[in-house]
Amino acid sequence: MNIPISSTIGFIGLGLLLIGGFMILAGLDIIRIEKVTVKQGHTTWMVGIVFAVIGLFLLLPEITSSPKVADLEVPTEEMPTTAATVITDFPSTPTQTDFTPSPEVANLEAPTESIIDSGSLIEWMPVKISVADTSLWRDTSEGRYSAIGTKDAFAWSTETYDGDLMVSLDLESPENQSSGCVVIYGNGEGLSYGNLIFCVDWDGYGLEKHTIYHQGENYLAWYPSDVDLNARVYSVTIEIIGDTANMYVNGDKVLSSIFDTKEIDRSGRIGLLKKWFDPEVTFTNIRVKSSNGD
Repeated sequence: MNIPISSTIGFIGLGLLLIGGFMILAGLDIIRIEKVTVKQGHTTWMVGIVFAVIGLFLLLPEITSSPKVADLEVPTEEMPTTAATVITDFPSTPTQTDFTPSPEVANLEAPTESIIDSGSLIEWMPVKISVADTSLWRDTSEGRYSAIGTKDAFAWSTETYDGDLMVSLDLESPENQSSGCVVIYGNGEGLSYGNLIFCVDWDGYGLEKHTIYHQGENYLAWYPSDVDLNARVYSVTIEIIGDTANMYVNGDKVLSSIFDTKEIDRSGRIGLLKKWFDPEVTFTNIRVKSSNGD
């Protein structure tokens, strides 16, 4: 039991209070102790009252005082804001509820810089897409590609692209909490070392390298946001110039990251990806602007 007494006077007061209470009860013949002789009567309980009052008087400051709280200095320096944040703790097998952005990430504000077109790239051209597994895709006519099923669904461009490029497409879904990804510099089969993966997820925007299945070491950038592909169409533009990758959504930059050109192939196919744990998503209006195409 914790007794809120920290001084000698307080303990003396407590002792007198206890003795006084004992003498009051003994004087009134309420209690008796055989080995201690206490004379009953008026004098005993009056003395007990005096002791109790003195003890209570000495104890009162201890029980009524509030503990002092140490003064804390709260830092006032503000954390710098940036849209590109490295995540170091991402599940090896992602699920829709596993990833919780850190407080530092959650406080970021999305920049509103508009897309700046690169003069070195040729005009926009439609991307021809090939679907290898038709069981995972439907509505593939007229430039619409709807990914379904419970497996990672890939669809790839029939051409390869080298160096700097820009990719533009629209994302939508008939389901809530849906997501869609675009693979840049892919091998035309699946996730591979040297590709970049741009994702519009239901809880934010992300950029990864090589694979989406890792412990966080391949995460280049993440920006949390409430994304609802069922409520509206999201127009996405990906821009890769030199060693810098940017992603714009509805005209605003949401991600920017520098990558190691020794790790990224800088040559490959454009891929559409629906992760196995996400509901249906549809890709439309897929275009590319590149320095060259094979």
